[in-house]
Amino acid sequence: PCQTYALNAYNFYFALIQIDENGDFVPVFKSQTFSSSAGRTVGNYNYKFAANSVAPGIYLLAAYNDGLDTNLMDSTVLKAKGNAVISASDYNADYNSGQSTTVKVTDKNTGKPLKFLEVKAVFNDGTESVSKYFITDSAGQFSYVPRFNVGTCTVTYSSNLAQVSAAAVKRTMVINKAQTTTTASKVSAYQGYKVTLKATVKSQGKNVNEGKVTFKINGKTYSVAVKNGVATKKVKLSKAKSYKYTATFNDNNFVKSVASSTATI
Repeated sequence: PCQTYALNAYNFYFALIQIDENGDFVPVFKSQTFSSSAGRTVGNYNYKFAANSVAPGIYLLAAYNDGLDTNLMDSTVLKAKGNAVISASDYNADYNSGQSTTVKVTDKNTGKPLKFLEVKAVFNDGTESVSKYFITDSAGQFSYVPRFNVGTCTVTYSSNLAQVSAAAVKRTMVINKAQTTTTASKVSAYQGYKVTLKATVKSQGKNVNEGKVTFKINGKTYSVAVKNGVATKKVKLSKAKSYKYTATFNDNNFVKSVASSTATI
């Protein structure tokens, strides 16, 4: 019994609660209210879930007093066994493109999405395996951007809950070299001072923040790391004239690009 508004209240209902992808409690089911007279203090109450009304997964099964929703009377864990179907596609995108892939999990019997179900993903590039874990959202799916270097690997998705049986799904992931554009700036300096060679590197409209630019000028070569899309190098050129220089960007994850410009003393 719960004391509310100076009256003894014995009415309660059952609720099923799951933990969502953010770790919050989310009610997914509420039964009808079980009523009793004010003088009744003991009784057995039974509730039977209809077939296919509870999707496979782990739930908190709780009894709440109907007069005050925050009054948790008692709780336990309900593990609903069942079969699931994992749907996923192959992935093919350029490096650092930001393109995502989506995986969906449904109840095999009803075809309905399975909410807040943990899925294990194992990535294997032939030399090592890396495991990651995802939680389906309220639509029974999750999306993510694969982040690894250029190459090909496999990813195997499987249910990470013992009571949810699902055939593992194996897919291929391909990361391609991304196209780049390199721009070399016209630069100048007075005789006796160093001149700063400058190259700007972009890919897919974004500044590149890796790899190196090789500057070639006056028979010499300089290799400089790219930081936030820019590579610079100060050089000393003795004669007062216009020099042609080239800037070549190269990295394992990107397509090579070359630009040229002038440095005037």
